[in-house]
Amino acid sequence: MKYAKIAINGTGDEVVIPGIAGKKLRILDYIVASGNNAVLTWKSSGGTELSGQMHIAANGNLVAVGGYQTPAGMFGLFETLSGEGLLLNSSHACGGHLTYQEISV
Repeated sequence: MKYAKIAINGTGDEVVIPGIAGKKLRILDYIVASGNNAVLTWKSSGGTELSGQMHIAANGNLVAVGGYQTPAGMFGLFETLSGEGLLLNSSHACGGHLTYQEISV
């Protein structure tokens, strides 16, 4: 398991985790907070949207947990495409952190 901080200072697509050749990034959980009303969308770095638009009220946060352990392994919330990084598209500055796995393909 690995961890990454979310530090979005502008608007638009921002890299949260760079891509790794031959691997997918499986996101297990995250928390994102913003001081402004914000609209967020997770994306694979090739442009594929991994989530729909998510709205955060001013001074609010968004929390998602999906990294449940089962006999078959970890379930996650979503995965990037192979070799691609994880982007967060945001309409305002926001911050937080997430937990992820690198999955060989």
